[in-house]
Amino acid sequence: MEAWLYTLTENKIIDFLRKKAAENRLKATVEGRIAHMLDETEDRLHSKESNQIIRKAIDQLPPQRKLIYQLNRDADLSYQQIAQQLRISKHTVKNQLSSAVQQIRSFFKKNIKLF
Repeated sequence: MEAWLYTLTENKIIDFLRKKAAENRLKATVEGRIAHMLDETEDRLHSKESNQIIRKAIDQLPPQRKLIYQLNRDADLSYQQIAQQLRISKHTVKNQLSSAVQQIRSFFKKNIKLF
């Protein structure tokens, strides 16, 4: 009888420990997935906010600079193609794009909220 009680108790303890370990693994997996989802959501919010700030910065560019920037970034035109289309020099396109990027960076740094 004593051996049977010992074996029964031992088996119950082992079963309990196995269940507890499985629960802990499940809990860790769920917590990991939740943390990952929260990180993704936070990243999306930061990205959305950053894109809005950049759009505002682009909207504040002078018209010619804005057009050159959009032709280069959105329409994916080369400096030469933009220069031909707008009938300006390739050097002017390069200078305007450089100025646009500097202006956008400056605006972004002034308006981004640090987290």
